[in-house]
Amino acid sequence: VRLVFHNNRNYFPEIDEAAEALSTQLKLTSREPNTAMTERLQSQHGLRVRIVPMDIMPDKLRFFDRHRGGIDLSELLPQSGRRFQLGVQLALLEYSGLIDDAVEAAALTDRNAIGLARLSLANYFSAAMLMPYKRFLQEAEATKYDVELLSHRFGTSYEQTAHRLTTLQKPDARGV
Repeated sequence: VRLVFHNNRNYFPEIDEAAEALSTQLKLTSREPNTAMTERLQSQHGLRVRIVPMDIMPDKLRFFDRHRGGIDLSELLPQSGRRFQLGVQLALLEYSGLIDDAVEAAALTDRNAIGLARLSLANYFSAAMLMPYKRFLQEAEATKYDVELLSHRFGTSYEQTAHRLTTLQKPDARGV
């Protein structure tokens, strides 16, 4: 899976563009992302989102229960982690075809590798939705790639922000 990301220069244009379009549709720049994504999950998928105590969910950060119609997030997740996990869930629910196309193009044969690639691409989608390419690149350049400041501006963790910087590989608009 690491080789797949390397061969694609850590950039998946179709996924990036779809994530940016959803970010625009949800108005994530002017609305609280948790609220916008929670409302989307409720209205489009009939799913409720709950924050649950660690003792109920000690080994997981996110649990999707299709049968009970809900997504449980661990209380241990900071707001940036909650946003990210909701983005991952939206990616898996609404963009699984796009993700599956990218996995198929990678020609992976191992079942575990396929699962890891799907999750990695859903994570990629979530980051691209929370930090849309064009706006994120502009802000990165304006702040001289100040990861901490970018984290505050986009409501993401330091790690999420730093990782997103590595995906700024669009041929005509590359980051550092």
